[in-house]
Amino acid sequence: MDGKPAVSYYHGGAIDLLVNEATDGSGSYRTDGVDGTRYSSEGVPGIRIGVGGGLAGPNATALVGDPPTLTALTTYDSNKAELVYKVQRRAPDKGWTTVRLGDKTRNANFPTLAMLNGRPGIAFRDYLTGRVKIALATTADGQGEWTVQDQDTSLQPKKHLGQSLALIDGRPAVAYTHDTQGVLFAYDSGRPDSGFWPAVSIGREGAAGTGTPSLAQVAGRPAVVYADGAGIRFVRAR
Repeated sequence: MDGKPAVSYYHGGAIDLLVNEATDGSGSYRTDGVDGTRYSSEGVPGIRIGVGGGLAGPNATALVGDPPTLTALTTYDSNKAELVYKVQRRAPDKGWTTVRLGDKTRNANFPTLAMLNGRPGIAFRDYLTGRVKIALATTADGQGEWTVQDQDTSLQPKKHLGQSLALIDGRPAVAYTHDTQGVLFAYDSGRPDSGFWPAVSIGREGAAGTGTPSLAQVAGRPAVVYADGAGIRFVRAR
């Protein structure tokens, strides 16, 4: 955020945002340049975004826009049963714009945010059906309409665990944990008019992870960090 590390998290019934004062993250966290209700949590200054209820996934904050310079975050508002997307207003305007994604994101679990080919996207799991879904904005800053795609990965995520969303080789992809198949990587097949995403096991077979895996593209290849009974693992595609 403005060239500095920022962290969003769920605290006390709302989403909070802390911004580090140093570009390398070595400074203290502050709220300069961000409008909102200021507060102190255990002596650390922060800002309350004001979205009650719900939890966010591992990558709930991202830079968006064209170029991607605006800070955005997502969470699930359990009070209104819908995903909420909040994005900074462009200077000289201050504050945040709130976009509610409505009934099509009802029952969302642990949403995660990423830029997908120039537009913000949100991956979430429908906790009633267990299916992975992708909400995709129609504009670069996410302030326009959103569409929701139901991705058929054939192997659905582990109950009560989230997923990580990233752009891998130009295509959306997710990493998630399955009840019996361990950690899986699923990606957009690119097939026209198809919602099917092939799923590949990347963890030890039958060894389910203990948390939500984190997905990124490292040196041109997909890489996942996850935890199992033996500790934290880093896996990268060959």
